[in-house]
Amino acid sequence: MIKKLVKSWVINILALLAIDYIFPSISLRDVLLLTAFILMIVNALIKPLLQLIALPITIMTFGLFSLVINGISLRIVLNLAHVEPIPGLTTLILASLILSVAQEAFAGVIR
Repeated sequence: MIKKLVKSWVINILALLAIDYIFPSISLRDVLLLTAFILMIVNALIKPLLQLIALPITIMTFGLFSLVINGISLRIVLNLAHVEPIPGLTTLILASLILSVAQEAFAGVIR
């Protein structure tokens, strides 16, 4: 159980580092460990609830609304970690897309 949590935390750290590197307007290096921990909690508790509530919209948009849900989750994480807000909705959705892709890529490498 602890091993799985540590792996998830490391994957989140690497994914957030990718976002920090790609988007210069997002600075996560000072609070990286805290942000990765909060992301792990949000992905486990809040994101499934948002997905359940938005299920009809997600079905109608053939799954594209999941990008918006990922953006909302990322916004929640950054607000809880007291990181400067991401400028613009487009940047937020692109950052959430990169976060999702990076999490899957690093999960495949680590596991």
